[in-house]
Amino acid sequence: MTDRFSRVQGEPFVAAGMALAPFTAAQTVSINAFQVSGSPNPLTCGNDTRHHVLVAEIGGGLRCIDCDHTQNFAPAATADWSWRVAQRVAA
Repeated sequence: MTDRFSRVQGEPFVAAGMALAPFTAAQTVSINAFQVSGSPNPLTCGNDTRHHVLVAEIGGGLRCIDCDHTQNFAPAATADWSWRVAQRVAA
């Protein structure tokens, strides 16, 4: 069965290079691993980039632990572990 976005219900939704919330458990683990990987471009708060990096939540989106700013998308590469390949190539 598909929803209005023509995706299989329960499967992660990716559009135009973005993974959209709600994130699956696998996406959440990949995004949070990316956030602590030492990447020079972590996902940051939309209110204040000096805040801690955003945290992905299972069944939700990204949240800033400093001000509760939320974001309902992340780059698809951060959600499917492909960011690790790009890090290895850059090294």
